[in-house]
Amino acid sequence: MRALIAVCLFALSATAAEPVRKPAAQSHECVFRDTGGCDLTVTDIVTETGCVVDGYYYNIHRIFLDAGRTYQARLRGDFVPELGITRPDLDTFIVQAVGPAGGTAVATFTAEVSGYHEFHVGANTKNTLGAYQFSLVCDATPPTCTTTPTEACLLNGRFRVSVAFVNQFANPPAPGNFLAGKLRDIPDNPDLAIFGITNAALIEVVVRIQDTRPFGFNRFDVYYGGLTDLEYTVTVTDTIRGVTKTYRNPPGTVGGGVDRTTFTAN
Repeated sequence: MRALIAVCLFALSATAAEPVRKPAAQSHECVFRDTGGCDLTVTDIVTETGCVVDGYYYNIHRIFLDAGRTYQARLRGDFVPELGITRPDLDTFIVQAVGPAGGTAVATFTAEVSGYHEFHVGANTKNTLGAYQFSLVCDATPPTCTTTPTEACLLNGRFRVSVAFVNQFANPPAPGNFLAGKLRDIPDNPDLAIFGITNAALIEVVVRIQDTRPFGFNRFDVYYGGLTDLEYTVTVTDTIRGVTKTYRNPPGTVGGGVDRTTFTAN
């Protein structure tokens, strides 16, 4: 394993690439990598001797962040990269991001408190090892949304939405990204994105973002649902606040969900 600035062993409640929550405490110790500070780039390898939960292998980079600063973390790997950011005092991720196979997962966010943060890096698929490059930029500019074949911009471009999938019926399982579009790109329905495999109009997944401020709340609600039992991961980014969240539909499941807590209006 590549030596970094310092390596410490801690007993921890850790996570694999599973979105939303960190799993229960592990029965073994896991390696923290004290990686350094701003504007770093680290090349490392996810191996069987690192961290593992439920078949997901990953590494943890521990970095001190300052409250109020905006950071952009990037993870490029020889796999479907997934990046989760949390703190030792939390049992949930603050920000998550998933990239395409062999591509880059990007998470831009503003630190709410000063202190050490844990960057969980690894593959979005089980039993996957490989090399990766992890980087962190300080004082980053929150991204703006530009529509692409695989990304939709909602609520006047404030939110970027994409959906990655893994076809578990292929041998070996085949990852990819759904094509993105709008159901009706007109003023009375500007916030509903549609996703399909070969054409966005051949709908497999829908994502709706509701601005609740007209109803007296200070938040945006995210609704998502699928017409498929493929494994897929929805990634939503608030380009104003620099907050990203992912939502995973497990393989073999037809369902969806709603998030009313992650995205505040200001």
